[in-house]
Amino acid sequence: MEPEKDCEQILSRIENHPEKNEFIELYIKGPPDDEGFMWWNNPPEVFNITKKWVLEAGYDSSGYSMMHRMIQKKIKEKYEHPD
Repeated sequence: MEPEKDCEQILSRIENHPEKNEFIELYIKGPPDDEGFMWWNNPPEVFNITKKWVLEAGYDSSGYSMMHRMIQKKIKEKYEHPD
């Protein structure tokens, strides 16, 4: 596993996906604080797509949450605008 490379590949898939804006909104908002990415109840539908990509890249257990946080950080750096 190469986390940086894998994260960039997932971000590229997000960038080229027809629902790109939904992914961006998903990661800017993130899961509820008391659930996190691993235990997120009733996430937006597009989350199931990135969940699949993260698992296919070989990230499960603590690596699963780490990869989602890496994706979130990169998306926030690129798209989140101060109020």
